[in-house]
Amino acid sequence: MENLFDESEQNEVASVTEPEFVSKPARSLLSRRNIIIAVVVVAVLVVGYFAKGLLVAATVNGSPISRWSVISKLEKESGKDALDSLITRQLIISELDKNKVTATADEINAEIKKIEDRVVAQGGTLDQALEQQGMSMAELTEQVTINLRIAKLLDAQAQVTDVEITKYIKDNKLQISKGSTLAQLSEQVRETIRSGKSSQAITTWLDTLRAQASIHRWVNY
Repeated sequence: MENLFDESEQNEVASVTEPEFVSKPARSLLSRRNIIIAVVVVAVLVVGYFAKGLLVAATVNGSPISRWSVISKLEKESGKDALDSLITRQLIISELDKNKVTATADEINAEIKKIEDRVVAQGGTLDQALEQQGMSMAELTEQVTINLRIAKLLDAQAQVTDVEITKYIKDNKLQISKGSTLAQLSEQVRETIRSGKSSQAITTWLDTLRAQASIHRWVNY
């Protein structure tokens, strides 16, 4: 039969019709690849939208302020104090755990109740006080727990004798106020002396922990 196309036309036909000869498995592979690419692109866009706060702290007229710039500024201004605080916290918790000193839930709740009562007596609420301090209830609970555990560990060093109370009253020439009793005055003095002893004991204890600890600072502020 006579060929209906000359050689150049045959080449053109071949080039146009070549895709028709791509196998079904190959087309299926290309299709899956395109779907995967589309899914990845969508996922990146979604993650980028919801996680934008991880990279950008704010924008001003469209110009971004990176979160790293905020962190860097904070580190320069108060990085040393923050690091010292975290180091001290780790030293305290490690020592308390080593000595197996604990605080019960009842003790923690009772102490938080005391704090709340003091705040209410001043005309506020615990939630308001926490907000003013930039502290959450979980953070308050943790701090109260640590304080209770420290008090238990150093309790022996904060004991107050009757002799110390009598001497304090005499040295400071304290008088029993109207409507009060000697027992009430003595109890107030006891708490004052106990507080001073406790503060001194904690300071000495922390100084000892720092001196004995192996602390390596990889960042200097």
